[in-house]
Amino acid sequence: MEIRSATLADTSLLNRWTRQLQEEQGRSPSLDELLAILQRQTLLHDSDCRLYIFRDAEGDLGYALVREEGEELVLQPFFIAPERRRRGHGRTAFNLLRKQLPRNRKLTVTVMSRNTGGMCFWKRIGFADYAVNLQIQPTLPCAA
Repeated sequence: MEIRSATLADTSLLNRWTRQLQEEQGRSPSLDELLAILQRQTLLHDSDCRLYIFRDAEGDLGYALVREEGEELVLQPFFIAPERRRRGHGRTAFNLLRKQLPRNRKLTVTVMSRNTGGMCFWKRIGFADYAVNLQIQPTLPCAA
């Protein structure tokens, strides 16, 4: 498996994966957001956001977006194509990604609470519970 920085040539691939991620989780960065990041990364050599593509002998596997937020690195999203999951590709891809990142910085990942498979995956590779974010939908009335 290999990891590389995404380029503008990856637009259609990222579009497909972004749609899949939105269908699965109900949210993800929009393609417009990813394209803006790609343009900054490619044209301006901006390093506060990095978009990576994972690939092996069978083809493209998935992608990861890493953002710098102060002293912390935030990994969101980390996506492996559904047809390539449950075969160790996620762990291998994460290990390759980790080698690209500074080891002296805290790394945070956000997992949707209903994504039990994702929660188990991240805990298996060493992440621990840190915080819980709760939200209320705008259509719900105020509590009495």
